[in-house]
Amino acid sequence: MAKRRNPRTPPPPAEHRGPFILFLGIAGLFVWLLGPVAWSFGRGDLEDMADGRMQPGGKILTQIGVAFGLIGTLLLFGSLLVGIVAAFLFVFLGIDAEGVIPQGPR
Repeated sequence: MAKRRNPRTPPPPAEHRGPFILFLGIAGLFVWLLGPVAWSFGRGDLEDMADGRMQPGGKILTQIGVAFGLIGTLLLFGSLLVGIVAAFLFVFLGIDAEGVIPQGPR
C-alpha cells in the first residue's frame, strides 16, 4: 500500500535546474534565440527558490545562467536593430555596400 501524505503538509520543493539554466545561458551567447529562454526560465526558477517551491542549491548557477541569458538577449535585440537600420539604409535610401549614395543618372 502506498504511503499517504498528509494533505496539510506542503509538497516537497522541486529539484533545481541550475546546470540546465547555465547551459542555456552559455549557449545563448552563440545561439541568440536561446538567450531569452535562459533569461525567462532562470527568472522563474529564482522566484520559485525565493518562495520555497524549488530547492535553493542551484541558485548561483541559475543566477549566472540568467546573466548570460540577458547578455544573449541584448545581443539578439542589438543585432535585430542593426539589421533593421541596415535594411532601411540599403532599401529606402539606396546606399550600396560601400556606403555610397547613388547620385542618379548623369
